[in-house]
Amino acid sequence: MDAKSKSTIIKACTAVLCTAAMCATIIASAGKMSDALVKEAEAAPQAVSVEAQAFESETAAPAESSSATEYDVPVDAGTQTEDAADNTSAETAEAPSADTTAEPAAAPAKAQQSSSGNTTVDPLSTTEGIVNYCNKALNSAKAAKPGYTKTFVREIKGSNSGVSPIIAKVIKQNKTTTMKKGDDCTDDFPAGGYSWSSKLRPSDLRSAECKKNGAYYDITLKLKNEKNPAKGEASSYGRVMTVIDAAEASKMVPGVKDVNMDYHDGYVFARIDAKTGRLVKAEFSATADISASLLGANISAKNVVSTETFTNFIW
Repeated sequence: MDAKSKSTIIKACTAVLCTAAMCATIIASAGKMSDALVKEAEAAPQAVSVEAQAFESETAAPAESSSATEYDVPVDAGTQTEDAADNTSAETAEAPSADTTAEPAAAPAKAQQSSSGNTTVDPLSTTEGIVNYCNKALNSAKAAKPGYTKTFVREIKGSNSGVSPIIAKVIKQNKTTTMKKGDDCTDDFPAGGYSWSSKLRPSDLRSAECKKNGAYYDITLKLKNEKNPAKGEASSYGRVMTVIDAAEASKMVPGVKDVNMDYHDGYVFARIDAKTGRLVKAEFSATADISASLLGANISAKNVVSTETFTNFIW
Protein backbone atom coordinates (compact mmCIF):
# COMPACT_ATOMS: atom_id res chain seq x y z
CA MET A 1 0.00 0.00 0.00
CA ASP A 2 1.47 3.13 -1.11
CA ALA A 3 1.76 6.16 1.10
CA LYS A 4 -1.08 7.94 -0.63
CA SER A 5 -3.59 5.18 0.04
CA LYS A 6 -2.53 5.01 3.70
CA SER A 7 -3.03 8.69 4.00
CA THR A 8 -6.53 8.39 2.53
CA ILE A 9 -7.46 5.53 4.85
CA ILE A 10 -6.19 7.42 7.89
CA LYS A 11 -8.23 10.50 6.93
CA ALA A 12 -11.34 8.34 6.45
CA CYS A 13 -10.90 6.71 9.85
CA THR A 14 -10.29 10.06 11.41
CA ALA A 15 -13.52 11.39 9.85
CA VAL A 16 -15.45 8.37 11.09
CA LEU A 17 -14.09 8.81 14.59
CA CYS A 18 -14.96 12.52 14.53
CA THR A 19 -18.46 11.73 13.33
CA ALA A 20 -18.90 9.16 16.09
CA ALA A 21 -17.63 11.58 18.66
CA MET A 22 -20.05 14.20 17.44
CA CYS A 23 -22.94 11.74 17.57
CA ALA A 24 -22.00 10.75 21.09
CA THR A 25 -21.91 14.38 22.07
CA ILE A 26 -25.28 15.03 20.46
CA ILE A 27 -26.79 11.99 22.18
CA ALA A 28 -25.37 13.07 25.52
CA SER A 29 -26.69 16.57 24.99
CA ALA A 30 -30.05 15.18 23.98
CA GLY A 31 -30.15 13.15 27.14
CA LYS A 32 -29.37 16.14 29.21
CA MET A 33 -32.00 18.15 27.37
CA SER A 34 -34.50 15.35 27.91
CA ASP A 35 -33.72 15.25 31.61
CA ALA A 36 -34.13 19.01 31.74
CA LEU A 37 -37.44 18.78 29.96
CA VAL A 38 -38.63 16.07 32.32
CA LYS A 39 -37.66 18.13 35.35
CA GLU A 40 -39.29 21.14 33.79
CA ALA A 41 -42.43 19.12 33.13
CA GLU A 42 -42.47 17.91 36.73
CA ALA A 43 -42.08 21.45 37.99
CA ALA A 44 -44.78 22.79 35.66
CA PRO A 45 -47.83 21.69 37.77
CA GLN A 46 -46.45 23.56 40.76
CA ALA A 47 -46.00 26.67 38.62
CA VAL A 48 -49.50 26.24 37.25
CA SER A 49 -50.82 25.77 40.80
CA VAL A 50 -49.00 28.88 41.95
CA GLU A 51 -50.29 30.79 38.95
CA ALA A 52 -53.77 29.42 39.59
CA GLN A 53 -53.58 30.52 43.22
CA ALA A 54 -52.35 33.90 42.07
CA PHE A 55 -55.22 34.04 39.57
CA GLU A 56 -57.71 33.02 42.23
CA SER A 57 -56.31 35.66 44.57
CA GLU A 58 -56.51 38.27 41.85
CA THR A 59 -60.04 37.14 41.01
CA ALA A 60 -61.16 37.18 44.68
CA ALA A 61 -59.84 40.69 45.33
CA PRO A 62 -61.94 42.32 42.62
CA ALA A 63 -64.96 40.50 44.05
CA GLU A 64 -64.53 42.43 47.33
CA SER A 65 -63.96 45.61 45.39
CA SER A 66 -67.09 44.96 43.37
CA SER A 67 -69.10 44.52 46.59
CA ALA A 68 -67.76 47.78 47.94
CA THR A 69 -68.75 49.60 44.78
CA GLU A 70 -72.27 48.18 44.86
CA TYR A 71 -73.06 49.35 48.41
CA ASP A 72 -70.90 52.42 48.15
CA VAL A 73 -69.27 51.70 51.51
CA PRO A 74 -66.12 49.75 52.45
CA VAL A 75 -66.60 46.45 54.23
CA ASP A 76 -64.79 47.81 57.28
CA ALA A 77 -67.14 50.77 57.29
CA GLY A 78 -70.04 48.54 58.21
CA THR A 79 -69.30 48.93 61.89
CA GLN A 80 -68.85 52.65 61.48
CA THR A 81 -72.11 52.86 59.60
CA GLU A 82 -73.93 50.94 62.32
CA ASP A 83 -72.33 53.13 64.96
CA ALA A 84 -73.30 56.21 63.00
CA ALA A 85 -76.81 54.84 62.61
CA ASP A 86 -76.94 54.18 66.34
CA ASN A 87 -75.75 57.72 67.01
CA THR A 88 -78.29 59.07 64.53
CA SER A 89 -81.00 57.00 66.17
CA ALA A 90 -79.92 58.27 69.56
CA GLU A 91 -80.02 61.86 68.34
CA THR A 92 -83.35 61.26 66.66
CA ALA A 93 -84.72 59.66 69.79
CA GLU A 94 -83.56 62.60 71.89
CA ALA A 95 -84.91 65.23 69.48
CA PRO A 96 -88.65 64.60 70.07
CA SER A 97 -88.02 64.76 73.80
CA ALA A 98 -86.47 68.18 73.41
CA ASP A 99 -89.30 69.40 71.15
CA THR A 100 -91.98 68.02 73.47
CA THR A 101 -90.43 69.87 76.37
CA ALA A 102 -90.15 73.07 74.39
CA GLU A 103 -93.75 73.23 73.17
CA PRO A 104 -95.50 73.23 76.59
CA ALA A 105 -92.97 75.79 77.79
CA ALA A 106 -93.70 78.02 74.75
CA ALA A 107 -97.49 77.86 75.08
CA PRO A 108 -97.68 79.80 78.36
CA ALA A 109 -95.29 82.36 76.93
CA LYS A 110 -97.59 82.92 73.98
CA ALA A 111 -100.56 83.14 76.32
CA GLN A 112 -98.74 85.72 78.46
CA GLN A 113 -97.71 87.68 75.41
CA SER A 114 -101.23 87.60 74.05
CA SER A 115 -102.66 88.56 77.42
CA SER A 116 -100.20 91.35 78.15
CA GLY A 117 -99.99 92.56 74.55
CA ASN A 118 -103.69 93.41 74.15
CA THR A 119 -104.84 96.77 75.48
CA THR A 120 -108.49 95.71 75.44
CA VAL A 121 -110.05 92.75 77.21
CA ASP A 122 -110.92 89.85 74.98
CA PRO A 123 -114.66 89.45 75.57
CA LEU A 124 -114.64 85.93 74.18
CA SER A 125 -112.29 84.49 76.78
CA THR A 126 -114.26 84.03 80.01
CA THR A 127 -117.54 85.00 81.67
CA GLU A 128 -115.66 87.50 83.78
CA GLY A 129 -114.06 88.97 80.66
CA ILE A 130 -117.43 89.34 78.94
CA VAL A 131 -119.01 90.98 81.99
CA ASN A 132 -116.12 93.40 82.48
CA TYR A 133 -116.07 94.35 78.81
CA CYS A 134 -119.81 94.96 78.77
CA ASN A 135 -119.74 96.94 82.05
CA LYS A 136 -116.98 99.14 80.69
CA ALA A 137 -118.89 99.91 77.48
CA LEU A 138 -122.14 100.70 79.34
CA ASN A 139 -120.46 102.88 81.96
CA SER A 140 -118.44 104.74 79.33
CA ALA A 141 -121.60 105.45 77.39
CA LYS A 142 -123.39 106.89 80.39
CA ALA A 143 -120.39 109.00 81.39
CA ALA A 144 -119.85 110.34 77.84
CA LYS A 145 -123.50 111.51 77.56
CA PRO A 146 -123.98 110.66 73.88
CA GLY A 147 -127.16 111.36 72.01
CA TYR A 148 -129.50 108.39 71.53
CA THR A 149 -133.04 107.21 70.89
CA LYS A 150 -134.83 105.30 73.64
CA THR A 151 -137.86 103.05 73.25
CA PHE A 152 -139.56 101.86 76.42
CA VAL A 153 -142.14 99.05 76.25
CA ARG A 154 -143.94 97.38 79.17
CA GLU A 155 -146.79 94.94 78.67
CA ILE A 156 -148.60 92.11 80.40
CA LYS A 157 -147.94 88.95 78.41
CA GLY A 158 -149.38 86.46 80.88
CA SER A 159 -152.62 86.00 82.76
CA ASN A 160 -153.89 88.51 85.28
CA SER A 161 -156.41 88.40 88.08
CA GLY A 162 -158.22 91.38 89.58
CA VAL A 163 -156.31 93.86 87.41
CA SER A 164 -158.74 96.53 86.32
CA PRO A 165 -158.42 98.31 82.99
CA ILE A 166 -157.23 101.39 84.87
CA ILE A 167 -154.40 99.48 86.56
CA ALA A 168 -153.57 97.70 83.30
CA LYS A 169 -153.26 101.09 81.59
CA VAL A 170 -150.86 102.27 84.29
CA ILE A 171 -148.74 99.18 83.85
CA LYS A 172 -148.63 99.17 80.08
CA GLN A 173 -146.21 101.58 78.42
CA ASN A 174 -144.94 102.18 74.90
CA LYS A 175 -143.06 105.38 74.21
CA THR A 176 -140.01 106.66 72.37
CA THR A 177 -137.86 109.56 73.52
CA THR A 178 -134.70 111.22 72.20
CA MET A 179 -131.72 112.34 74.23
CA LYS A 180 -129.45 115.01 72.82
CA LYS A 181 -125.70 114.67 73.02
CA GLY A 182 -124.43 116.23 76.24
CA ASP A 183 -127.79 116.06 78.07
CA ASP A 184 -127.86 114.60 81.57
CA CYS A 185 -128.94 110.99 81.27
CA THR A 186 -128.50 109.96 84.91
CA ASP A 187 -132.17 109.09 85.40
CA ASP A 188 -132.92 108.12 81.82
CA PHE A 189 -130.16 105.61 81.09
CA PRO A 190 -130.00 102.44 83.23
CA ALA A 191 -129.36 102.04 86.00
CA GLY A 192 -131.73 104.99 86.55
CA GLY A 193 -130.72 107.39 89.32
CA TYR A 194 -126.99 106.50 89.36
CA SER A 195 -123.93 107.94 87.66
CA TRP A 196 -122.89 104.45 86.55
CA SER A 197 -124.76 102.07 84.25
CA SER A 198 -123.68 98.58 85.26
CA LYS A 199 -121.94 96.93 88.16
CA LEU A 200 -122.89 93.38 87.24
CA ARG A 201 -120.83 90.46 88.54
CA PRO A 202 -120.46 86.98 87.07
CA SER A 203 -122.34 85.60 90.09
CA ASP A 204 -125.41 87.63 89.04
CA LEU A 205 -125.75 85.74 85.77
CA ARG A 206 -127.14 82.52 84.44
CA SER A 207 -125.01 82.87 81.33
CA ALA A 208 -122.82 85.27 79.36
CA GLU A 209 -122.39 85.08 75.60
CA CYS A 210 -120.37 87.10 73.15
CA LYS A 211 -120.52 86.71 69.38
CA LYS A 212 -118.49 88.48 66.72
CA ASN A 213 -120.85 90.20 64.32
CA GLY A 214 -118.81 91.85 61.60
CA ALA A 215 -117.18 94.91 63.17
CA TYR A 216 -119.13 94.46 66.42
CA TYR A 217 -119.33 92.30 69.50
CA ASP A 218 -122.87 91.21 70.37
CA ILE A 219 -123.02 90.48 74.09
CA THR A 220 -125.97 88.89 75.87
CA LEU A 221 -125.99 88.63 79.67
CA LYS A 222 -128.82 86.59 81.18
CA LEU A 223 -129.62 87.27 84.82
CA LYS A 224 -130.66 84.81 87.50
CA ASN A 225 -134.15 84.86 89.01
CA GLU A 226 -134.57 87.23 91.93
CA LYS A 227 -137.41 88.00 94.34
CA ASN A 228 -138.18 91.63 95.16
CA PRO A 229 -134.91 93.08 93.91
CA ALA A 230 -133.79 96.34 95.47
CA LYS A 231 -132.51 99.37 93.62
CA GLY A 232 -128.81 99.89 93.03
CA GLU A 233 -126.02 97.60 94.15
CA ALA A 234 -128.22 95.83 96.69
CA SER A 235 -129.49 93.38 94.05
CA SER A 236 -128.48 91.74 90.79
CA TYR A 237 -131.20 93.47 88.75
CA GLY A 238 -130.53 96.75 90.55
CA ARG A 239 -126.89 96.62 89.47
CA VAL A 240 -127.84 97.06 85.81
CA MET A 241 -131.55 98.02 85.47
CA THR A 242 -134.01 100.62 86.59
CA VAL A 243 -135.84 98.44 89.09
CA ILE A 244 -139.38 99.11 90.27
CA ASP A 245 -139.44 98.04 93.89
CA ALA A 246 -142.44 97.73 96.24
CA ALA A 247 -142.26 101.35 97.34
CA GLU A 248 -142.29 102.64 93.77
CA ALA A 249 -145.12 100.26 92.83
CA SER A 250 -147.23 101.68 95.68
CA LYS A 251 -146.70 105.13 94.26
CA MET A 252 -147.69 104.01 90.78
CA VAL A 253 -150.98 102.44 91.98
CA PRO A 254 -152.46 104.27 94.96
CA GLY A 255 -153.83 101.94 97.65
CA VAL A 256 -151.81 98.90 96.58
CA LYS A 257 -150.14 96.98 99.40
CA ASP A 258 -148.13 93.83 100.03
CA VAL A 259 -146.43 94.01 96.69
CA ASN A 260 -144.33 90.98 95.72
CA MET A 261 -142.38 90.78 92.49
CA ASP A 262 -140.57 87.74 91.21
CA TYR A 263 -138.09 88.80 88.50
CA HIS A 264 -137.06 86.23 85.90
CA ASP A 265 -135.78 85.96 82.33
CA GLY A 266 -133.91 89.24 82.62
CA TYR A 267 -131.19 90.05 80.11
CA VAL A 268 -128.87 92.79 78.90
CA PHE A 269 -127.92 93.01 75.25
CA ALA A 270 -125.07 95.25 74.12
CA ARG A 271 -123.66 95.74 70.64
CA ILE A 272 -120.19 97.20 70.94
CA ASP A 273 -117.84 98.48 68.27
CA ALA A 274 -114.92 96.04 68.40
CA LYS A 275 -112.43 98.71 67.37
CA THR A 276 -113.47 101.67 69.51
CA GLY A 277 -115.26 99.91 72.39
CA ARG A 278 -118.19 102.28 72.00
CA LEU A 279 -121.80 101.24 72.49
CA VAL A 280 -123.80 100.93 69.27
CA LYS A 281 -127.01 99.45 70.69
CA ALA A 282 -128.22 98.39 74.14
CA GLU A 283 -131.30 96.66 75.48
CA PHE A 284 -132.33 95.99 79.10
CA SER A 285 -135.22 93.63 79.72
CA ALA A 286 -136.83 92.02 82.78
CA THR A 287 -139.94 89.91 83.29
CA ALA A 288 -141.81 89.95 86.59
CA ASP A 289 -144.68 88.08 88.17
CA ILE A 290 -146.51 90.58 90.38
CA SER A 291 -148.92 89.98 93.20
CA ALA A 292 -150.43 92.50 95.63
CA SER A 293 -153.53 93.47 97.51
CA LEU A 294 -155.70 96.37 96.56
CA LEU A 295 -158.56 97.51 98.76
CA GLY A 296 -158.61 94.12 100.42
CA ALA A 297 -158.65 92.16 97.16
CA ASN A 298 -155.78 90.13 95.78
CA ILE A 299 -154.53 91.02 92.35
CA SER A 300 -151.86 89.44 90.22
CA ALA A 301 -150.23 89.74 86.81
CA LYS A 302 -147.98 87.18 85.19
CA ASN A 303 -145.12 87.88 82.83
CA VAL A 304 -145.04 91.66 82.98
CA VAL A 305 -142.21 92.40 80.57
CA SER A 306 -140.33 95.72 80.70
CA THR A 307 -137.80 96.48 77.95
CA GLU A 308 -135.69 99.59 77.31
CA THR A 309 -133.95 99.75 73.93
CA PHE A 310 -131.27 102.36 73.06
CA THR A 311 -130.24 103.02 69.46
CA ASN A 312 -128.90 105.78 67.19
CA PHE A 313 -126.01 106.74 69.44
CA ILE A 314 -124.34 110.04 68.62
CA TRP A 315 -120.85 110.31 70.08
